[in-house]
Amino acid sequence: MKAELLEETYGFSDCEHVKNLTVLRSVMCSTYKRKIGRGKNARFVDEYKWNSKEDKQIRENINHSIKIFTERCSSTESTNGK
Repeated sequence: MKAELLEETYGFSDCEHVKNLTVLRSVMCSTYKRKIGRGKNARFVDEYKWNSKEDKQIRENINHSIKIFTERCSSTESTNGK
């Protein structure tokens, strides 16, 4: 499935929206260690806390949106002379 752009938040600039999306990404990409096996053969694997098909799509949407809004943010900063 193709990644979709998340809606803009009214009242925020593109740069502020990128900050909000990075916080959302840190929440959705948080992991925990899961133990697999017993005894000497035990090993730990990092798994997402929210790990369903829908959550995977949400992570893709967030990453895609961060990429787009970062480009918009850098283009507006260069046109404003900052």
